[in-house]
Amino acid sequence: MRGKVLAEVRQATRADAAPGAVLDDAVRAIAAALADAGRPRGELAVVGLAIAGEALGLPVALENDANAGALGELRFGAARGLQQVVYLTVSTGIGGGIIIDGRLYRGGQRLRRGVRHMVLDPDGPACGCGNRGCLEALASGSAIAREGRDAAARGESPALARLALSVGRDELTAEHVAEAAAGGDAVAAGIVTRAAGFFGLGLAAIVNALNPEAIIIGGVVSNLGHRFLGPAETAMRERALALPADAVSLRSSALGDRAAALGAVALVSASSGRVS
Repeated sequence: MRGKVLAEVRQATRADAAPGAVLDDAVRAIAAALADAGRPRGELAVVGLAIAGEALGLPVALENDANAGALGELRFGAARGLQQVVYLTVSTGIGGGIIIDGRLYRGGQRLRRGVRHMVLDPDGPACGCGNRGCLEALASGSAIAREGRDAAARGESPALARLALSVGRDELTAEHVAEAAAGGDAVAAGIVTRAAGFFGLGLAAIVNALNPEAIIIGGVVSNLGHRFLGPAETAMRERALALPADAVSLRSSALGDRAAALGAVALVSASSGRVS
C-alpha cells in the first residue's frame, strides 16, 4: 500500500441534515470516485471511512477524522519515521490525534477535549462547551472568522468590509481574514497574530504535558502558512519548558485535506492501530 490517490471527489458536508443524508452523500462520493478512477466496484476489498456510518455492503475500517488524520500523517505524511506525535486539525473547531510509540493512542479522548477547551482567557469569548476563553474559542478557524466579521461590522477594517460586501458578512472565513492580512490590512493581520499567539500557548501546554517529537498542524488554519504558524511557534517556544521545547518540531500537514482520507486508507492495513 503506497497511498497513491487514483481519484478524488470533493463535496460539501450537509452537517445540518439527517445522518442518513450525510451517509447517502458518502456513498455517492465513493461511487463517483470509482467512476473517475475507471474501476469497477467489484475491485473494492474494504472501505476506510473517517465518518460515522456505512451502507456499502463491504468490510469497513472506521475512525474519527482527527485520529484518521494522525494516522495519515504517520503513514504517508509529515510524521513518517516518528514515534511520538501530536496531530492537531484546526478548522471550524480544534481536534487532534496522538501517536505514542508509533501507535495511535485511542485512550486520549478526554485529553483531546481538555486541549481544545483549556481556558486561556477567563474573560474571553464564549465557547460551545459553555465556558469562556477556551483555546477553540480563541484560535480556531471559526474564532478568526468571528473576529473578522466583528471587525468588518464595526468598520475597523476596510479590506474586511469590502470582502463582507462581496461575499456576505456571515460568509467571511478565516481564509478571507488571512487574505486581507496578506494585502496589508493591519486589523486583519492583528486578528491572525492574536489567534496564533493563543494557539501557541495551547501548543506550549501540549509540549509540557506530552513531550512529543513533533506537533503537526492540519486543517484550514494550516493553510494560512507562516503568518499563523510563525507567531504560534514563537509563543510555544517562549512558554514551553526549555528541554521539551528544544526537542519538538512544529510542522504543517504534508497531506492537507487528504490527511483523514489517507488515514482511513491506512486503517485497512493495521487492525492493531500500528502503521508499518
